[in-house]
This record gives sequence, C-alpha cells and structure tokens, in this order.
Amino acid sequence: MLAVGAHRGISLPLPGADLEGVLINTSLLRDVRLGKEVKIGKRVVVLGGGNVAFDCARTSLRLGATEVHLACLEPSGGMLATANEIEEGEEEGIVIHCSHTFLRIVGDNGHVSGVECLDVRSFAFEANGRLRLDTIAGSEHIIPADTVIFAVGQVPELELVEGISDIKLVRRRFLEVDSTTLATGKEGVFAAGDAVTGTTSVIEAIDAARKAASAIDKYLGGSGEIDETLVDTEKPSPYLGREEGFADRNRVSTPLLAVEQRVKGFAQVEFGFDEAGSIGEAERCLQCDLRCEISPVPTPPEKKSESKLKRLALSSKGSLA
Repeated sequence: MLAVGAHRGISLPLPGADLEGVLINTSLLRDVRLGKEVKIGKRVVVLGGGNVAFDCARTSLRLGATEVHLACLEPSGGMLATANEIEEGEEEGIVIHCSHTFLRIVGDNGHVSGVECLDVRSFAFEANGRLRLDTIAGSEHIIPADTVIFAVGQVPELELVEGISDIKLVRRRFLEVDSTTLATGKEGVFAAGDAVTGTTSVIEAIDAARKAASAIDKYLGGSGEIDETLVDTEKPSPYLGREEGFADRNRVSTPLLAVEQRVKGFAQVEFGFDEAGSIGEAERCLQCDLRCEISPVPTPPEKKSESKLKRLALSSKGSLA
C-alpha cells in the first residue's frame, strides 16, 4: 500500500528561480520545526494563496522579517486559504496581493531583489489542466524582496517507484490507480491519499484509505467488509424536549493570543474554550437534524429527604385506613 503523502514543495519554472534567497514552502517549514537555522530577509514575498502560503508568511514574521507580502493568482473572494488564516495573517501585518501572475524573479548580484508580476483579470483551467490567463496589459510591476518563498503546492516523493514499469504516473507527479479499487498497475500494489489525488483534506485521505483497505481485503480473498461493531447499538428514542431557537447561532470565536505577542515568536496562537464558550459551541450541534434522534440522558433517581419520606409513609398509612 503506497500512502506516502505529498510532502515535497514545488517551484514555478520562472526565470530567476535559482537565485540565492529563493526558498520552498515545505523545506522552510520543516527546517523551522526541527529547530534548524533558517535565514530570512527583512522583505519577504510568498507566492501562493493557500494555508501553507500563510504558514510560510506568518513564520517569516516570527523569524524576524519586517515586511511580508503574499501574492496569489486567485481573486480576494476565491483564495484557497481558510478565512481564519487570511484574517489572522492580515491582523499580523501581511500584505496580500490577489489576482497576480508571476513573470520572473529579479535579482542583483545573484541574490533576489524582487518578483515581477502582472495583474490578472480572470483565469481558468482547460480540460488538460493547462492554465489560461486573461491579463491586464501594461500592469507589470515589481514587488521588492530579499527572500522569495514558493508556496504553490506539494507533490509526493516518488523515487520509491522509479524503475517499476507497471506503476504509472499522472502528469509525472501522482500515482495512477483504478478509480474503484485504487490498485496500481503493479499486481498487489495499491495506493491512496495525497500521493494519488494531490493535497486534499484529511477526511478525503481517510475515505481513500478505507476504500483501499476494502479492496485489499477482497484481493486477499476476504469479503471486503472492514467495518467492526465494538459495542451493541440500540435505536435511540426521539427526544425533542429541548427549547428550539438555535438555528441562527454562530460559531463561537476561538480565543487568540494578542497580535503584538504572536509575531514575537512561536507561542501558541489559538487557545481552548472556557466553560461558557464550550457550552455555546456544543449547543450549536442542535442545528443538526440528528437532534431528533437524541435520547434523554439517564439520570439517577432524586434523593428524597428524610422528612419527605416520613410524609410519604404517613400518607400511605392514611390511605390504607
């Protein structure tokens, strides 16, 4: 089973991509995480608009950069990064340039000095994956930088399949598999996850792994059934004895470290909820239609006081008389 992920960052084939001061997303982040020395200039430009691009931009601030720009192809409403990454990045002072394409990396004496960009009116991908751009004539401009970081995606490290003729690649970057069984062209070898699809979500990777596990079980003579029931299940009774009016509740904001403290180092930025926040966030689950299947939580019988028990006993005697 090949599930090697997509951990190798890639660069764009731009003139100047080999200049000193050009870095790759995953290499930068890995070295920082391992505590290695990473040299970052004072003016950084990150090329890309996803979460990893923002990771690189925000990491650059924490490494001592005084000015960080992020340039991407997508318009402001179509960036690939999540809303909270964009918002927190802007709070920390990252300057975002949307609807940009990159012409070349310019340099001075062998070192990066900036990125030449062109404004994009619109773009689309053709059926063969080729990018089609509608650019604005005469909009060429340079964003100054002494460090440029490519954060335009990752690919799997596929040296492990080099020389195996039966295992084919898609666009020379990803493993080719059967869409149903996830089998490669090599007998008995299956593949799943980012090595097949490119970077997606954890949920999609888990789903692919389950599909592959079922196919492998069948290949080995099994039924393909991989589910296991660990405890007996019972049908919960409908329970609607709750107050409605929760449909318009919004997500509870995660407490964050103050901006001026964030950029000074690698301290934790997001914190857990306090009691009130935890309750508020949990109550949003009532928006789910499954609330109709929630059974009431069983509680122990109420402990009756001694005086109440005496009154009940006297009442019983009276009724018997």
